[in-house]
Amino acid sequence: MDKRIQVLAAHLLGLVLLSCGPAACAASDEAAAEAPNPFKPPPVHKESISSKWRHGFDTVRTTWEEYFKVFPEELQGFESTTLEKIKAAPVFYVDRKVQFDIYYGKPGSYYRPFTTPFQQDVHANFAGWSYGGELWIKEVRAGIHPLFYVDRHHKELIDKIEHLPIYTPLRLWAVARSKTDNLAWFEVMDAKVIPETALNEATLRHIELGAIQLAKKRYDMAAQAFEGALKLQLPVNAEADVYGMLGRAYYEQRLYTAARNALVSAILRDERDVPNLVLLARTDLRVGKSDEARQAAERAIAADPANAGAHAELGLALALLDDVRNGYKEFDVAQKLARNLLPEANRNRALVLAREGKLEAARDELKQAIITRPTDVDFKLELGDLYIALNQLELAKTEFTQARDLAPQRADTHYRVAVVLKRQADGLKKEGKEDAAKKGYEEALENVKNALSKDDQFTPAYGLQAEILRALGRADDAKKVLENGARRNSKDPALQELLYEQALAVGDWGAMEQAARAALAIEQSAAAFLRLGNVLVSRPNPDVKAAAEAYEEAIRLAPDNAEYWAVLGHLRVSLLDDAKGAETVLSHAVKLDPKNGGAWADLALAQRNLGKAKAAAASTEKAVALGQAPEGAKKPEEPVPLSPAATPTTAKRSAPIIEEPEGGEPTPIQVPGPR
Repeated sequence: MDKRIQVLAAHLLGLVLLSCGPAACAASDEAAAEAPNPFKPPPVHKESISSKWRHGFDTVRTTWEEYFKVFPEELQGFESTTLEKIKAAPVFYVDRKVQFDIYYGKPGSYYRPFTTPFQQDVHANFAGWSYGGELWIKEVRAGIHPLFYVDRHHKELIDKIEHLPIYTPLRLWAVARSKTDNLAWFEVMDAKVIPETALNEATLRHIELGAIQLAKKRYDMAAQAFEGALKLQLPVNAEADVYGMLGRAYYEQRLYTAARNALVSAILRDERDVPNLVLLARTDLRVGKSDEARQAAERAIAADPANAGAHAELGLALALLDDVRNGYKEFDVAQKLARNLLPEANRNRALVLAREGKLEAARDELKQAIITRPTDVDFKLELGDLYIALNQLELAKTEFTQARDLAPQRADTHYRVAVVLKRQADGLKKEGKEDAAKKGYEEALENVKNALSKDDQFTPAYGLQAEILRALGRADDAKKVLENGARRNSKDPALQELLYEQALAVGDWGAMEQAARAALAIEQSAAAFLRLGNVLVSRPNPDVKAAAEAYEEAIRLAPDNAEYWAVLGHLRVSLLDDAKGAETVLSHAVKLDPKNGGAWADLALAQRNLGKAKAAAASTEKAVALGQAPEGAKKPEEPVPLSPAATPTTAKRSAPIIEEPEGGEPTPIQVPGPR
């Protein structure tokens, strides 16, 4: 394969793999507003003089007691720790004053005569969990610590504790009096309720359901449960955990924008959660935020330098930021830390190699990733994409088929099989093997129908189904498929694009105009107005005035696009006989782009029509120097009939006329901006 073709194929592959994952994101995900960069420093606001004085007075007020303290308080001298640390080494804490936080459980009656200093007649007992524990996990709730005791002389403290609701966060001041069965027994000197939202049965029920569904890989149901929990009041640490799990659930559904928003919310509540940082870096790479992915990976490495996954994501982020050398170094570090058992490192290296045009090396890396994790559907889809880029369609079909068998519930696996089947059928058709080609198209059609049965929001499947139907000679059915898709996804501009392409292929000017206007109704963009203007001026019964208005709207939205000004100027001078208006527009066009020979030629024509011979001569010289004929940017062309129903007309045309290139489908010529 020619090297240039390899590089182009690899570049396209990289876009496919990194744009929105193996499957196109759902429309709801695409429409979601993106969360800001959590690592961007917050703006610094200058305080007023009064604010500074107010802070000073507040400091004096809140520390007044410290200035005049004479006798130590009862709770002075307690060292801060956590219940988890004490449970890990109880001997170390015996007879030491400690301060730690718990979730309150309930009053109890757990005593051990003769082996501990606590007795039922002189002590009240209660239980609790470590503060920050994941109480929505059944095993964590079962690990309750029942060995907290209060002397019954502290009646007020006992009454305060025993009337608390379960899961109330408490700060305890206690002394570890003894240790038996590797458990510390605490005498509680005082307790204070931590002023934050407490967990309750309703919130725990939602989170527990979400965690169970997440473990069972029912990601849509898990996301619903977590969203329900977040609608209730949660403590900050629980919110961080829930947002993290919600981000994972969305990521597994390939809803990367929603996943990123959830993970950003988790990081804002706990910026040192390494798994969330790594997953955020991976998600940022999926949505094209390479610099933010780098920042997230670097934060994860700062918190845990031995985290191989963070190094793998940092390597890909650096490579996409054009620091390929250091990117490869990070991949090497990741593999060393993981003892060559980290498939993400192989996969990320494969993406970088593909971007460099080294498709065979990228293929080998993805193969190694699959050896390490043979049931990963995304790896198989990406390897299949590489085989397509290498024009090894049968091997691509094998990978896609295996992915479909591993994940039959996913629409993208069926879609990928249909893609490769259609390509094979196209090849058979070119070879003149009509029967074999028809069989391939029908098999591809069956797979794309299965894809839409799994997810009727999967936009690319509608376009592929229409292409297959057109290849089978069923153009009317292709149009119905796209119209059905547009009804089901009325807010998706991609389907209007497909409808436009369908109308363009059969020369249906009315449908082309309808699709262009429908796209504008969804989102007004310069490119959409330009397309509408192209259709209006190129159709058999052109509406030149309306086309000019569409071009003017395109210029309003993109005033720095020189080609838009040139197209409007060409229309005015060629079809509207508005030499004065054309001169104004074209003068601005050549100011924005002095190398636009067509604009200079049109400007010369406008100036001649206005009687400005000297200026016209100068503009003509510019046009000739740039290789443009002085008669105009382009001679008006007649529209080429795109179907038997499309009849040529003798009306003059402007530059963006539809023409049919040799050996391919008709496409607009020299239309600025994306189609």
